[in-house]
Amino acid sequence: MSSTDKRSLAAIMFIDIVGYSRMMALNEERTLEMLKDFERIGSSNIKENDGIIIKKIGDELFCEFSSAKHAVDGALAIQNTLQSYNDSRPKDFKLQVRIGIHIGDTNGRYRQKMKP
Repeated sequence: MSSTDKRSLAAIMFIDIVGYSRMMALNEERTLEMLKDFERIGSSNIKENDGIIIKKIGDELFCEFSSAKHAVDGALAIQNTLQSYNDSRPKDFKLQVRIGIHIGDTNGRYRQKMKP
């Protein structure tokens, strides 16, 4: 590691839609609309909790937060928003997500390579 590399502690969050491939097979148009809703819901809740989206990969969001608390608060906000969103959705097209959070030392290089 170079002495010029600046390292920092960050909370990394991955979020993806459960059953995305199955839903695409059932109704592509409806699923793509739901993907837009997922990105809108995720983006606003991530931003409100001091996070940034590093990259969107298919039905996945890759995010960074400055602390574990902000990442967990963002995840809880997304889950709460999705609960309301799903109240009016048909059984086979509920927006359910998996969320993983990890804390680690980063050098920030992935941001430059992966930023959309």
